[in-house]
Amino acid sequence: MNKRQILVLLLGLGLGCAFSAGAETVYRWVDQDGVVHFGGEPPADVPSTIVSAGRETSGLAAPTEPDASSPDGVPATGQPADKESISYAEQRRRERAQRREEQMKANAERNQKCAAMRQQRDALEPSTRVIVNDENGNPVRMADEDRLARLDEAKTYLAKNCR
Repeated sequence: MNKRQILVLLLGLGLGCAFSAGAETVYRWVDQDGVVHFGGEPPADVPSTIVSAGRETSGLAAPTEPDASSPDGVPATGQPADKESISYAEQRRRERAQRREEQMKANAERNQKCAAMRQQRDALEPSTRVIVNDENGNPVRMADEDRLARLDEAKTYLAKNCR
C-alpha cells in the first residue's frame, strides 16, 4: 500500500467514527439541586427528555418534542410553572435580593440612629447648661454627670457605628 491509499483509508475511518458519534442519543435532566445535565444515559430515578437522537446538531439542540412543563419546572416561556418549582438559580437570586433588601433596611436604621446621636452630641457638647423637660413637662437643668454620660454614650456610638 502506498501513502495515498493509507491516507484515504484513515480518512474514511475518521469520517465513519465521526458519523457514528453523531448518531448518539443525548438526554437532558435536572438533578435535585436544580442543575441541568446532558448525557448519553440519564439516571433511572430522574425524569429526562431527549435532546437529540441520531442526527447531527450544531450548537445547542432544541428538544425533539417541545414540552410545556419540563422537569425543572420551567416551561417553554421561561417562566416558572408555579412558585414551588422554581429553579435553583432563581432561588439563589431571590435569596440574594432578600439579603440585599435586609442590608439596605439595616443601613437605613443605622443612619437614622447616627443622625440622632449626632444631634444629641451637638446639643450636649458645647453647653454646660442643658435644659430638658421633666415628666410633668416643666423645664429643668440637666445634671452635669447625666450630660457627660449621655455625651460620652453618643460619642462612643458614633465612633463605633458611624462614619
